[in-house]
Formats: sequence, C-alpha cells, structure tokens
Amino acid sequence: MLSTDAVILRATVEASKEQKQMGNVKQTQIRINTSELILIKKMNGTAIADCPQCGARVEMVTPEQAVTMTKIRSRAIYAMVERDQIHFIETNQGFLLICLNSLQKQVRFPGSGND
Repeated sequence: MLSTDAVILRATVEASKEQKQMGNVKQTQIRINTSELILIKKMNGTAIADCPQCGARVEMVTPEQAVTMTKIRSRAIYAMVERDQIHFIETNQGFLLICLNSLQKQVRFPGSGND
C-alpha cells in the first residue's frame, strides 16, 4: 500500500504598511511530499519442521498465517507464545514458526467444524 501526503507550509515576510498597500508583500510556499510503503510478504503453504515440545515432525505456520487461520489478533498469538501455551521454534534467520498441532488444541478455527 502506498500513501502519499503533501504538507504545505506558508511563510509571509513581515512588511510595512506602505509595502502592503503597494502590493510588495512576498509570500513563500514550500511543498513537502511524503510517502510510505507498507510491504506485506505472504508465505504460501506451511513449513514442516521438528517440534521439540511435541517430539514429532509437524506443520509450522508464521504468526501472520496463524492470525489468518484463527481470526484472532496477532497480539493474542504472540501472548500465547510468550506464555508457552503454543509450541514454536525460531529459525536461524530469527523467524518465528508456530506448531499447528498445538495451535489447533488452543484455538477454535472458524469454519473447521470444531467451533
């Protein structure tokens, strides 16, 4: 998503009464354009990895995928991770992956028949 905003600043030079009457007042207008780019990377599918807590090879999802699957807020997902309510691993690159089995035990998935 790209949003662009323009900020216009105006400055008027203080002039004497005579200059104002003659129309010799200078006005400066400065336009500042700003833009913001938000990039959301979508990971397709799930990853298969060993879950140390389950002791098995399981499907892992990103926190963003967990939000999409469960329809709950990302803060709630991260809170469950911090409280060790769901299993997770961190990759060598620092990415968080959540064990889908433990997530399904904690949260009812909309439209899955268990809600």
